[in-house]
Amino acid sequence: MAGHAGGILPDTLDYSLTLRSGQAAFEVPMSVAFDGTFYYGASGGNSGGAPLQTYDPLTGDVLSAINNGFDFRGLFSDASGDLYARVYGDHSILKMTAPGVFTSFLSLDNSVVNLNDQAPVVLSGDGSAYASRFENTIHFWSAVDGSFQSSLTLSGYGTVPGEAPSPTGPSVPKDITLASFGSYYLTYLDDSDEVFAWDTNGNRVGNMTLLNNNGANAFSFSYSNGHLFTNDGGFHGYELAAPVAIPEPGAACLLLVGLGAALALPRRRRS
Repeated sequence: MAGHAGGILPDTLDYSLTLRSGQAAFEVPMSVAFDGTFYYGASGGNSGGAPLQTYDPLTGDVLSAINNGFDFRGLFSDASGDLYARVYGDHSILKMTAPGVFTSFLSLDNSVVNLNDQAPVVLSGDGSAYASRFENTIHFWSAVDGSFQSSLTLSGYGTVPGEAPSPTGPSVPKDITLASFGSYYLTYLDDSDEVFAWDTNGNRVGNMTLLNNNGANAFSFSYSNGHLFTNDGGFHGYELAAPVAIPEPGAACLLLVGLGAALALPRRRRS
C-alpha cells in the first residue's frame, strides 16, 4: 500500500504455527492467549461445541476442550500469564481462576462511551489500560478500576479501500478488530488480508499482507506470545516480534551522561 507499506511491519508474512481445532469445533473462532505454558483458543456463538480449547505450544495439537457456556469475544493474558476474557454484550472483564473457570474481575464504565457488544477488549502493552475499538476510534479504560480514560482517533482510517465504514451502518467485525502489539495497536481487513499498525498518537505506521490466510474469519484476530493469530480452519500463528521502544534522544543523552559520571567517580583504595 503506497505510503504505508512495511513501516514497523514486514511487507508480507506467512504463518509458522497452526493450532488445530478438536472434534468439538468452534462455532466462531475469536482469540488466542498464552498463559506461559499452553495456548488457549476462545470462540463465540451459542450452537454448542467447546468455546475454550487448550493447545500444545510446540505441536499445536488440542490438549483439552472445555464447554463452559461462555460466548467469548476476546481472550488475553497479562505479563504474569493470567488469562482474562470478555463475553458478548457484557461490560465486565472476566478472569480465569481455574482451567475454564472465569469469574468477574472488573467492570468497565459504560457511561461515557458505549462498549460495542461484539467488540473484543485487549490489554495495552504496558498493562495500564483495557482497549477496545469501534471504526476509527480506540477507547481506553483503567486496568485498575475500570474507569473510562480517553479515546484515540486513528488518523486516515477509512482511506484504504475496504476500510471505510459502511454507509448503511457498522460493519462487524471489520470495524472492531484490534490487537495489542507492544506499544502499538493492530487492525485487520479480512477482504485483503491486510494488517495495519497504529502508534499511540493514532498515526498509521505500517502495514503488511498475511499470506495463505484464505479469507480467514475476521472476528479471529489476536496477538499473543510473539504471534499474530487468525483462523482458517485452525488458528494460524504468524511469528511477529513486537517492536522495542527506543528512548527519546534526550533520555538517551541523560543515560549516557549518567553512565559517564558513574565511570568517572574515583575508586576507593583498598586497605
